[in-house]
Amino acid sequence: MAMGSWEHKHTWTSDNLETKIYGTMDGDLQVVQVNTKTKKKNFLNGHYDFWLPFTAISMKYFDQFGIELPEIKNWRETLKRYGWDGQIKKPGNFGVGYESFPYHYTSMIIAQFPDRIDAGKVNKLFFGRIVPESTHEVHYIPIIDLEQRLLLCSNSSHSDSEIKPLEVAPFPGEFAKYYPCIIVQKKDVYNLFEGAVKAIFSWQTRTRPEFFAYMFWEYDQIKDGKTPQEIMTLSHSLE
Repeated sequence: MAMGSWEHKHTWTSDNLETKIYGTMDGDLQVVQVNTKTKKKNFLNGHYDFWLPFTAISMKYFDQFGIELPEIKNWRETLKRYGWDGQIKKPGNFGVGYESFPYHYTSMIIAQFPDRIDAGKVNKLFFGRIVPESTHEVHYIPIIDLEQRLLLCSNSSHSDSEIKPLEVAPFPGEFAKYYPCIIVQKKDVYNLFEGAVKAIFSWQTRTRPEFFAYMFWEYDQIKDGKTPQEIMTLSHSLE
């Protein structure tokens, strides 16, 4: 069970939006954003096994723009600053990990305006799907808008955002409305990565640090040009 979620919220304020990332007592992912002027509140709720996909959204965002962040490139040093002991372990059937990470990361993109919003036209599925604990009918996906902001959007209209719904086709030609819940400026996207790292290393999640490190090990293999199948073969040594 998660501990200390009320003490270790990662918080930042930008453009009158205060955003907090933290884990619940059950280890579920919570992102809450409040407009400091209007006091309107929006949120993203993710099941506890979506911390790694959430982290990967920021990694994919930077890669999609060709941005190299030292904190992600040198992830070993970054994790050690938070107390990582150097262990890397494949989650297997009994750990909370992201087993499909190499396949998703290499074959999917984040939906992006103006021309990458129809999965059929780009011939790729959209990366970063997150679902709450109780239902798979409601889900969230990241969308990059024309201002290169990262919008975490829901297919449910519960959002109280001032941004109008966006029309996106997660399946070829099947456009649907997605409602922005969390708005992240380009300069602030790193906070998603940092917030997840802080939560995992302060035991707010059910993701063990060695399983978290395993995803970054896979990331290095992708950067080295290895295929998902080759990564799977190599991963046996970390079981």
